[in-house]
Amino acid sequence: MLNLSQHRRAHRLIVVVRSTFQIAAIFACCGCAHLASVKETRARLPIATASDEQLNAAKEFLSAAEREQPLAALGDDLVAAKLSLSVLAERPSDSSAQSIYNFSVARAVENVGRANLQPWQRSVDVRTEKGNLVLTSPKPGDSRHDPRPLRYFSYGHSGGRRQVFQDHQTKGGIGAPAVGIERTADPRFREEYGLARIYVSVTAILRFNGLRAELEFVNPWLSERVTLGNHSFPLAADFDASLAMLMARERPDRIGFARLINPEAYASTTRLFPAAAI
Repeated sequence: MLNLSQHRRAHRLIVVVRSTFQIAAIFACCGCAHLASVKETRARLPIATASDEQLNAAKEFLSAAEREQPLAALGDDLVAAKLSLSVLAERPSDSSAQSIYNFSVARAVENVGRANLQPWQRSVDVRTEKGNLVLTSPKPGDSRHDPRPLRYFSYGHSGGRRQVFQDHQTKGGIGAPAVGIERTADPRFREEYGLARIYVSVTAILRFNGLRAELEFVNPWLSERVTLGNHSFPLAADFDASLAMLMARERPDRIGFARLINPEAYASTTRLFPAAAI
């Protein structure tokens, strides 16, 4: 039989073992939980006003673009954006025209990526049923949003789900929210305690001047409004898009219990993430 002292030692051992398993279970659950996911789905075309010929024509171009190859689809997207923008020039408060314009811009960003085009590096000749357009992209005012090293993903019309955010920060307006992701990982990011790639939230807009189309990526943190034609519009924004995309791609939740109990074995995978990501 065990004496009193042995009973106490056995009880303490049981408590320690039980607590260890509880902590392990907690960390295991945290390590397995996916903090955010971004799921791309095909958004429905906006509903145009039945009596408006230009908006209905823009919608037809967008419908045709869904069956086209990327470059041909891009041409239809640009024509749809130009038609809807001409309606906004006459009726800046027309919500249907704004919805179709925003949708057209989002699809244009998507097809620029699908066609592997870089209008910020060199102009692109795009054939359309309304004549050829020359697509360009200006250099932004701040280097962090310079489009040259980034690849863009349309976000506002792609069905992005953010499982981690309780208060999702968005703002309605003109333009298509997008995420710019650095194409090449920084090989020194661990030494500099940074991220392997830059993730930035931007808002894409399209301007037209004759046969020239200009795809611009605006920093929504610096600009609240944008001027198109003779009218000023509030700029649409999705401020959490870049953080959601970062967490979905980089998976900081994988830094879990195994790294906690054996950090030396994972020294080469040490990472720093924004506080909101963990």
